[in-house]
Amino acid sequence: MKLSASSSQSELRALYVRVTRDEFLRDTPLNLRMFLRYALLFVLFPSMVFGFRIGLTVMAGFCGGMIVCMLAGKYDLAHAAAVCWLLFGAVALLVVAGSTLITARKRLRKRRTPRPADAPLPSRGAEPISPGDTRELLWLWTPGDTPHVFTSSLELHVTHPGIWAITVEIRDCGHSKLMLPDSCGLCPLHSGNQGQELRSVVLCWLESGIQHIPWILVSNLPHPPRATAGILCMPHAE
Repeated sequence: MKLSASSSQSELRALYVRVTRDEFLRDTPLNLRMFLRYALLFVLFPSMVFGFRIGLTVMAGFCGGMIVCMLAGKYDLAHAAAVCWLLFGAVALLVVAGSTLITARKRLRKRRTPRPADAPLPSRGAEPISPGDTRELLWLWTPGDTPHVFTSSLELHVTHPGIWAITVEIRDCGHSKLMLPDSCGLCPLHSGNQGQELRSVVLCWLESGIQHIPWILVSNLPHPPRATAGILCMPHAE
């Protein structure tokens, strides 16, 4: 679907539901291709649930114990240890699959929950916004808690609740990645690099009021590059 100022709210809602559903299916065990990789990893190397370093240490200790048992002729003990290892792997797989499914379900619910306003609209009237408006984000970037991480927010005065399509363009960004730290009412639609430019499109399901949409920029540059946000489409009074 190609977004434009004439895109209706019914079309945007259908797109929003489809994109969030595809994300849910892609990031859960319902994605059989991903699930089979996880199954192979955790059944054969279940200690990886503790992290790479601890998992590798546990696995090395287990392999060393198996070698000692085999050299000592304790084949029954080695067989029992191998069965226990595989059972541990099966349990680890079930735990990981279950937690992944629960996390994805929670994210799906948050994405499909309209984002509440951070503040009511001022009594003097809302700031006029129309599709095609762009606004500079550069002055809003602030350093994060870690190096090369910057945070920002985009303020919108939402007079009519519904789904907005917002595009963020970053120029001369080098190796940069734009992320959303929150998922409530926010759904990434597309993000891609073209040379030194990064363009991201996000669907936002917003309630009426003043909204502050948060962003995180991870960049190898010492200072955040220039960025602008534009309104592709927005709800209007019916």
